[in-house]
Amino acid sequence: MSIQLLNEERILAKDICRYHSGPLAFEGRLMLSNLRLIFEPTSRLDRLAGAQMFSINIEFITNISREGLDKMLHVQTVEKVFRFSGSGAERLEERLNLLISTQKGEDLNLKDLELLNEIVIIQGEIQIFRGPLATPGEFSLSEQSFKIKSRKGIETLIFSKINLSLAIEDIKKLKFDHISQKLHVESEQGNCSIGGAHIVHVYLFLCSLMDGDFNPNRPIFDMHLYQGMLQTKGLMIATSKRLLFCPTKAFDSIVGNKALSLPISKIDKLYLEGWPEPRLKINPLKGKQIVFGGDDILPKLQSLTGTLCAFKSPNLFKDLRVVDKVKKKQSDKILKMLKVNSEAEILQLCEWGVYYIDDQTLQLGWLVLSKQKIRFISPKRGAVWSAKAKEISIARKSKESDPILQIQHEGKISTFVPKGSSSFNVVFWGCINGIKPSKEQPTERKGQSVRNILGSFPKMLIFDDQHPEDNSKAFIFEDVVIAKKPRGIRVMLKHRYGLNVSVNDILICEVPRNEGRFRFFANICEAYVSRPDPIGRHYFTFDVPKDIAVHNERSSFRIEYNLTLEVHRYSVSMGSQIKEIELKDDLFIDPLPLDQNLFTPTPFKDPDLVESQDPRSAHFYDISLGGCAISYRGKLVPRNIKQNQLIMLLELPFEDCKIPVLAQIVNIRPNREQPRYTIYGCQFLNLTPLAHQRVRQEIVRLEREKIRELISMEERARNLGLL
Repeated sequence: MSIQLLNEERILAKDICRYHSGPLAFEGRLMLSNLRLIFEPTSRLDRLAGAQMFSINIEFITNISREGLDKMLHVQTVEKVFRFSGSGAERLEERLNLLISTQKGEDLNLKDLELLNEIVIIQGEIQIFRGPLATPGEFSLSEQSFKIKSRKGIETLIFSKINLSLAIEDIKKLKFDHISQKLHVESEQGNCSIGGAHIVHVYLFLCSLMDGDFNPNRPIFDMHLYQGMLQTKGLMIATSKRLLFCPTKAFDSIVGNKALSLPISKIDKLYLEGWPEPRLKINPLKGKQIVFGGDDILPKLQSLTGTLCAFKSPNLFKDLRVVDKVKKKQSDKILKMLKVNSEAEILQLCEWGVYYIDDQTLQLGWLVLSKQKIRFISPKRGAVWSAKAKEISIARKSKESDPILQIQHEGKISTFVPKGSSSFNVVFWGCINGIKPSKEQPTERKGQSVRNILGSFPKMLIFDDQHPEDNSKAFIFEDVVIAKKPRGIRVMLKHRYGLNVSVNDILICEVPRNEGRFRFFANICEAYVSRPDPIGRHYFTFDVPKDIAVHNERSSFRIEYNLTLEVHRYSVSMGSQIKEIELKDDLFIDPLPLDQNLFTPTPFKDPDLVESQDPRSAHFYDISLGGCAISYRGKLVPRNIKQNQLIMLLELPFEDCKIPVLAQIVNIRPNREQPRYTIYGCQFLNLTPLAHQRVRQEIVRLEREKIRELISMEERARNLGLL
């Protein structure tokens, strides 16, 4: 059972407690996020008895209290009272109260704000050692501090109370005794020795924090280390510098099994092998192979990608041609190690990364790009992949700004995850396409600021899929207030509406401002439009839009549309007018198969109005409801014909059909990505109502697919540990 976090949701703290349902009590993990209180049962027997994971929306909580002799925590909503017990619920109570206060708009003092903004990595109960004796205590570990305090008990009558708050940056040394399972922490603010059930987790997280560049999304894995005939059960974490494995049983340490620390810079390859229980095998640059096993080993391997490609390697990707961005001695040392002859070829980029040989094999190394070729080089095995720079292209459904680099070569797609993520990929494709690099490459998402869709609006338009440009057929919400909330962007409505809006719907929305009409696609994550929420409000919430477009004179906005096409060129016959030239109506009644020939006998209502010219092969650059852009190497307008007398017949290829349209060139501009090509901006001509409707339906579908592709790419990056 896994927790699916909502958009912009983050876990603030989690602990162990009991949830009481009638006479039954279920052991589980209680998690507090900025949006919800989540309970997850951890016992298999409890789940068989009916225990299920559930969540409580913070803004629906009406009261928190402690009742009964055992001071059980009662969390009350309009519909139900939830009861929790245990010290874990007690430790979460203070933060929960602060969250509810912020929901009510109450002001918090500086100390409370710091507590609420401090994200707890792990907390729980520990043993605090005083010489040979131990007293019970509790701890809380965050990115900023490690807090330890003793609990009330008989021992406090003998020993003094302990209340330490150690800043992570002030911790000098960690010493973990694997046999006694004790952790000794030395800090400028004091020393302590601790133990208990959570001690291995505490040790691994502290190591990760002290290694620097801590990422809270890096999980701790249950793993088995195989050493000959011995099998050691333990936990493993990937820090910014190394893979760290620690045994969890004292017996394993007694027989000689110690913690294993493997620097990422010393790893050559990781792969899975074996059946039916595959094992993770790690080949270091030197030494013996290391073998791990465990449950769900494939997702664990893939989630290591983000750490493996992000460790502290030299930053060279800015472009070796930009001298002030690269340390020459550093780059020369790496190039010498990789056996790259910088005299024989013109080097452009050199970046650390991960090469996906397949879904179960990760190769670590350097991605080196020169004017002549691109290679992925392993310091141990040399070039494991290479291609000529002129023969590669970006994979279909991939973008230059994606964090994952997908290269198409000889019909195959190769996948790389560079350390520089999307910033490197933008520079990489710029070098391939011949763009001179700028000193600071822009990496922001295109589009208008989200601030433009926040505030009070007299109306908000929701467009029909079939009529995305027809205001008369749009649904209108009146007097709306749009605000940024922890869950996303929320649209508050004054009353109930009959529009059917559901979670995961994608709506075409528009709000008016003086600067123009701001339009965007809204991916719905909360919907209380036709029914009220638990406290009687009507609203819907959507994820922060991927792109927001402003519309002034233009009636449509463009999306990328990279496909090849044949441009059938015609000139207007003497004495004819462009407005008289139309295509046959029967070309739009039914979807036309992609292989259907439009020119038998002719696609025109009156073929005498045009004269045929030689066709040209070109590429679509983008497309919108009003026209498209064509990328072509050369002049698309014949020398003996004026631009305003040229008409083009284009066959728009969609998923399972094509739509013929007439177009005319309205502007010409250079292609920034491919300097040898020219972009011709074209406007669709003389579309009949039926043709306009067909084009509109297909382009709206394309826009939805683009949104889903972005969501899918982000989900894949998250699974690889890149987000």
